[in-house]
Amino acid sequence: MNKRKKSTIVQSKNEEKPKMRVITQNSFKIFLPVFILMLGVMSYILYITNKSELKTYQKNETQLIDMQIFNTKNDLFQAASDIILLANLDEVKELWDSKGKINNTVLEQLSTNYKTIAFYKKFYDHLHLIDENGNEILRVNYLEGEMATVVSSQLQHDSDCDYFSAAFKINQGEVFVSSFELNKKQGEIELPFKPVIRFATPVFDNNDEKRGIVMFSYLGDIMLDNFSSHVAKSKIHKSMLLNAQGFYIVGPNPENDWAFMYDDRQDRSFAAKYPTAWSRIIKEDSSQFITPQGMFTAKTIYPLMVSQTDGKETNHAISPIKLQSNANEYFWKVATFIPASELYSKRNKRFSNTSLIAAILTLIFALSAYWISVAIIRRKQAEEQIKQDLRVKTALLQELYHRTKNNMQLIASMLKMQSRSIENKSLAGVSSIDFLHDSFDAIINRIKAMSMVHQKLYQAEDLSHINLKEYIKDLVNLLMISYHIHPETISVKLELEDMLLLIDSAIPISLVLNELISNVFKHAFPDNAEGEISIRLFKEEDETINIHISDNGVGIPEDIDLEIVNTIGIRTVYSLAKHQLNGEVNYKTDNGLKWQISFKDDQYKVRV
Repeated sequence: MNKRKKSTIVQSKNEEKPKMRVITQNSFKIFLPVFILMLGVMSYILYITNKSELKTYQKNETQLIDMQIFNTKNDLFQAASDIILLANLDEVKELWDSKGKINNTVLEQLSTNYKTIAFYKKFYDHLHLIDENGNEILRVNYLEGEMATVVSSQLQHDSDCDYFSAAFKINQGEVFVSSFELNKKQGEIELPFKPVIRFATPVFDNNDEKRGIVMFSYLGDIMLDNFSSHVAKSKIHKSMLLNAQGFYIVGPNPENDWAFMYDDRQDRSFAAKYPTAWSRIIKEDSSQFITPQGMFTAKTIYPLMVSQTDGKETNHAISPIKLQSNANEYFWKVATFIPASELYSKRNKRFSNTSLIAAILTLIFALSAYWISVAIIRRKQAEEQIKQDLRVKTALLQELYHRTKNNMQLIASMLKMQSRSIENKSLAGVSSIDFLHDSFDAIINRIKAMSMVHQKLYQAEDLSHINLKEYIKDLVNLLMISYHIHPETISVKLELEDMLLLIDSAIPISLVLNELISNVFKHAFPDNAEGEISIRLFKEEDETINIHISDNGVGIPEDIDLEIVNTIGIRTVYSLAKHQLNGEVNYKTDNGLKWQISFKDDQYKVRV
């Protein structure tokens, strides 16, 4: 009896061994590919994430440098433009008579004008008018927020100054620009630091005879403040402005700025601290690379070649300084640096977290593989059913996607235009909740204006035309509600002929009407002033449709040309009216503002 029991036990154990072997083999077959796939996917995700993060760093650093260069060039160009303006004032040309004698009356007028201009500009430290012999005729100093004219007894002789001889030699319309350095008084660096750049250009009388130069010392702190204002308040990167020798003009440590002006600080330079990086930066106009120390990004700016605010460079408007034979030899480097510890900190932390997750998933996969192998057939059946369900759902989602895409494309275009407008305001320094609120209100009104076209279309007897007269009435009512306009304050006079308009013409004209009427409600009557708006709609004998929108509001300044105003609303009006409707847009300011839109409804054909 005991022998039979022992035999049964042995047989049972022998049957379990093959079963466990099969389960183990199947589990291993399931686990191994999943494990390899997991490692591959996690490694790929790490690679893509690290690469994307690095590209983001590279893009952000490049954009920061581009913005800093743009602002620096713009500041230099403004200063160069100002010196040309100061040299070409009528009083300057009339200061000398035909015999070269100075008219004191004109000199007083010129002094007043120079003080006024300098006061409002607020970036001139000294403004000099010097004759051909190097004698100061006029000097205006900036003292504690005020501009003061130096009395004649304190005027100096400047013929031995480098800037005088260099500026007097150049041609009319050219500008001399000095190097960027700290101002000195009696041979000593002025404290607190006063960075200056000297701009000068020759002056001529009415007979185009060279009579001297006009020069001012540009307060570089203004340009440096603009440069630093675009540096994010973050410890991740360090932004720098370097001279051609690799010294800091603006650096992460203010104690090292302007070290090249001191004999005992010659070792405090970017070139000394990062010699390998500097050797590469100095050779290339634009560079971005990674070293064991971190990531460096640098671009070159040529101060003596700046002539346009759009960042283009030329050597026609500003000539090189005396000690330079070529304007290309005088340059600055705008650079940023992200230390390796910051550059790779997120990556290292990400790797540690991923390794822990991989270990946990490995254990989970191993346990799961065991149970999966036991119910493999049932799992396959379930997977097949899931795949079938997914195919059905995918087909439904694709259909929904295509329908939604067609309906949203037009709205997306308007949102993109508004987004660009908001970004331009941000680059110009405007950051306001009210501005964003107005932007979204404008988007909403444009969408409502378009939707009203379709509403009118669905209410019409056919699917090709809308009643333009009824549409204008409804649009005016909609905008008055949107901008909280009371009829007792602003009255609207409508003279509208009854006419039908093709849907393809109705969409662009609806946006044009929305922009023009909205502008009247928003800008024509400030401070809840009372007024009147008149809208006329009529058709000429040649089937030309005319829309006149006028108001008796504040109008616009005479020096503003609306055709070149860079606002999304006005650009929309001109673009749609001229290019889509092939019409004409005119305006005039006479006791307010009057718009005249004319077009023919023959650009499109009936399709439905």
